[in-house]
Amino acid sequence: MNRKTKTSLFVILTIVLLSLLAAPFAVLAADASSPGGTPPASPISPLAALIPLVVPVVIALLKAFQPKIPSMALPIIAPLLGAVADIVLHYAGISTLGPLWGMVLGSAGVGLRELQDQLKQTILPAPASK
Repeated sequence: MNRKTKTSLFVILTIVLLSLLAAPFAVLAADASSPGGTPPASPISPLAALIPLVVPVVIALLKAFQPKIPSMALPIIAPLLGAVADIVLHYAGISTLGPLWGMVLGSAGVGLRELQDQLKQTILPAPASK
């Protein structure tokens, strides 16, 4: 695979991942553009918006303390962690999204982690082979 193809695939991957993160905010824009008085309150609390950032950290901690967890299980664990985080925020009276949105935000955390890995591989040179 040549460099141009790799760059194109990276751009497509980045656009797809960013669109996953933009989905909750598209709901806000649709609500805010409704006719009438003041726009409705934001359904996404600032703490719920942090779920995509917190989930990769929790997964990294899981990997550090339980290295026997298979790598294939981690993308499955991420949505579950997002749902649990949203349920906790819901019972604390902070979030009104629901566990499904928590799962989406947890999955977005996996996307952010993969985006970070891809950027690191693109920016940092590969180690010289002996």
